[in-house]
Amino acid sequence: MLPVDNRLLNLQIYKLLQCVHQKDKKQIQKLVQNGLPNLINATDPMEGCSALHLACIENDTDMCRFLLEQGAHPNVQDKMGCTPAMKAAELGHELVLDILAEAKADMTAVDNEGKGILFYCLLPTRRHYHCTQIALDNGADANNCAADGKPVFLQACEEAHEIKEICLNFLERGANPNARNPATGRTALMEAAREGVLELVRGLLERGVDVNLFDLERHSAAHFAAKGGFFEILQIISAYNGDLGLIAMNGNTPLHYAAEGGFANCCKFIGQRGCDPTWKNLLTKTPRAVAKEGGFKAAAAELRKIENAFKKQSKPEAKEDNPRWAMRLYDWSLEHQAALRKAFEAVDQGDGTVTKEDFIAVIQKNCAFVDVEQIETVAEMHESSHPEGIEVDKFFKGAEVNATDNFMWTPLHHACYNGHLDIAELLVKAGAAVDAPAAGNATPLMRAIEICRLDIVYFLISAGADIQVVNSNGQNALDIAQAFADSRIIELLQNELENLPQLPEKKDAEKVKEPSKILLTDVEKFILEKTTASLKDSVIYLHSLITSGATKRDDITFKPRKVWGPEAATEEIVRKQELLHERLTLGGHAGISVKPFDRKSTE
Repeated sequence: MLPVDNRLLNLQIYKLLQCVHQKDKKQIQKLVQNGLPNLINATDPMEGCSALHLACIENDTDMCRFLLEQGAHPNVQDKMGCTPAMKAAELGHELVLDILAEAKADMTAVDNEGKGILFYCLLPTRRHYHCTQIALDNGADANNCAADGKPVFLQACEEAHEIKEICLNFLERGANPNARNPATGRTALMEAAREGVLELVRGLLERGVDVNLFDLERHSAAHFAAKGGFFEILQIISAYNGDLGLIAMNGNTPLHYAAEGGFANCCKFIGQRGCDPTWKNLLTKTPRAVAKEGGFKAAAAELRKIENAFKKQSKPEAKEDNPRWAMRLYDWSLEHQAALRKAFEAVDQGDGTVTKEDFIAVIQKNCAFVDVEQIETVAEMHESSHPEGIEVDKFFKGAEVNATDNFMWTPLHHACYNGHLDIAELLVKAGAAVDAPAAGNATPLMRAIEICRLDIVYFLISAGADIQVVNSNGQNALDIAQAFADSRIIELLQNELENLPQLPEKKDAEKVKEPSKILLTDVEKFILEKTTASLKDSVIYLHSLITSGATKRDDITFKPRKVWGPEAATEEIVRKQELLHERLTLGGHAGISVKPFDRKSTE
């Protein structure tokens, strides 16, 4: 083509793009009919944008249909190799993308970097999710890899926290669960664990992904989960026979990363699953030293317990109380509980139990990392408590929820006293006694009152906790609430007591009680006065008064002396300055123009 023709073509292209922008269909039709051949698919010399590109960017569905009718090609590419469909997907223009799909746009086309249309859909909006659906429905490749070898599924997993639905959609549409980034060695599982997306981690492991793979720095999925403090993901990794003791190139184990973040529950879990708590990283620091350095006291205390238990179990004559295989079997059984229950139902004896032989057969068929001898050990432990067979519910229940420590505290006591509402709910659901008495006859409700946790108190009362139980000091729940002076809990307990059904009064009992009341009147007065005096000096009591508004007796509303009016205009300010200057210069009063600190005293 001659230079003159090139210049004419460029002028016509820019005119066509201007008409598309102005929605001038008549002029577009004239240019297409009378202009240079195939002008409708020509691209501008700067960015390579065609008329259809521009209409897709502007989300003009009517113009897109019109241009396609005029012969626009849906697969024309700009200088970066982007098609109109890629531009529409990148901006989330789902209606435009649907029109292009109807026009048989090629959803397998790639740009200059080897990226297909799905790379352009990875944004956290519902519109981009719909664009992903349209692209996959029309042939887009869920295993498309860029020129550098990075799969689109792995790219999505790197942002899984924001685009979880898109990642799960890729997985359901046939994306390779073993996708790996050749530049870093990270797998989709590692990225999902790093992002903390539980559903995606579970979906990948269910499809047979190797849980113990590590990247170029020897970080595994367990390292990333521990670093983020994702407790439930650690549970799933353990359930699929994941090794929680792998050592990275920097010498850190998952326990080091859990300690670095101060995640005490993760530290306890990883330590129980066999990770060496005495191992030192390249900085010669143990996990407990890392937790101490970060100021995480709870994690450091938990790690001290783990270290003591590990040293005790490391002795030659020591017997392992909880073998690692047993812990992993427990994690595995909880993760696969639904499938196992269904298998046990098929061999149920009718009373919720199964025979030892059936129990071993079901576990052996479904769990690959335990042998027959280990399963028999578990079966014998459960069979000893029920001679007719093994109770399925007891097998899944695991630890005794009503076990007590040296002070007769149950797990529910500890959960309530430490403010863990979620754990308290889980324990009650598993059958924990809500009125279990500890030493001194203290109940979990009393422990929740002592830390002023209204939400836990309300939950326990809703779960059937008895508010009239008295401890060894003769105090019930209301007495303890009044001692700790939380007005919210006091009001809640008073309402509950008022709503309790009243027992019929007995005249004989009243006659017997009257003398004791008269004898104890002086003592009661002394106790009442002492309690009132202590409450006045209590910080918690004063705080409750402030929050309830009882101290707001004086009106401290700010009342300005001057009523502020609208601000003066610029002209008024200038005029005032001129008048002030005239006053200072008239009359020859030199003293007026002298600065205050420059004046001399005449005394």
